[in-house]
Amino acid sequence: MGVHPLGPVTGGQVPEPPPHGVPSRGAAAWLALARPLQWTKNVFVLAGLVFSRQFVHPASLLRAGLAVAAFCLLSSAVYCLNDVVDRRRDRLHPSKRLRPVASGAVAAPAALALGALLALAGLAVSAVLGRSLLAVAAAYLALNGAYSAGIKHVPLWDALTVAGGFVLRALAGTVAVAVPPSPWLLACTYLLTLYMSLGKRWSDAVDLAPEQAAYRRPALAYAPAQWHLFMEVTMSAALIAYALYAAQGTYGPWMLVTLPFVIYGLFRYQHLVQTRGLGGSPDTAVLRDRAFLLNGAAFGAVAMAVLLLS
Repeated sequence: MGVHPLGPVTGGQVPEPPPHGVPSRGAAAWLALARPLQWTKNVFVLAGLVFSRQFVHPASLLRAGLAVAAFCLLSSAVYCLNDVVDRRRDRLHPSKRLRPVASGAVAAPAALALGALLALAGLAVSAVLGRSLLAVAAAYLALNGAYSAGIKHVPLWDALTVAGGFVLRALAGTVAVAVPPSPWLLACTYLLTLYMSLGKRWSDAVDLAPEQAAYRRPALAYAPAQWHLFMEVTMSAALIAYALYAAQGTYGPWMLVTLPFVIYGLFRYQHLVQTRGLGGSPDTAVLRDRAFLLNGAAFGAVAMAVLLLS
């Protein structure tokens, strides 16, 4: 018998959730299960609207807003499924053990029922916008279902699949406003989100305790130095892809003036991950960092000025 930080472990069984420090039961637990704070990731749905300059058309704004709403519902459905599948492993994680399903605040069957309702609602909203968007939404659910079913345990492919989900978000945004998807936009989205996903894997390999090996297993397939190399290669590719996209856009080369903001953002993220140890939750890390947020606001303002004036 060994001693686990969350309690005794015998026969390879996962310990029960701790009796204290769990999320509130009732409405707060159900809301936490849907993870509304994660909806910020669906900003990628708006990329096509912005860079195609369709934001000047009210109809396109409405369609893009509905697409964002659809993917908020779909992403929450995915989180419900993922939390049920991962509930035992999550109990080994210092913070994820407090999630509603892992902590016992919401029963697994109830979480699956909520996930099914959210998925149907997301698909229904997508269908209102057309069969093409419905197909992208269904592909998003299928990809994330495969991820939860087993891909998440395959080193590197787990990060590659997560990035693919963001590409489907960006593709959905272009489909919603009926503009051809730019290959450069999709490539930049993929490389940027892959870079952030690799940072999370690096953080898992470095920060989680050895006794949490069941949770760290995919990250342990490569040494921290290798994850660092993967991040650097991906960051370089992302910068090159964005520079080419900015230089070859329909608005001329003026979008290149936003390149310094992109460089700073990527470098700042690497600092947050590898110096300040915030890679375990990339979205929380960047949303709480004032320098990153100010840089993002400056990028948005300059990019919007270029789009409107060019």
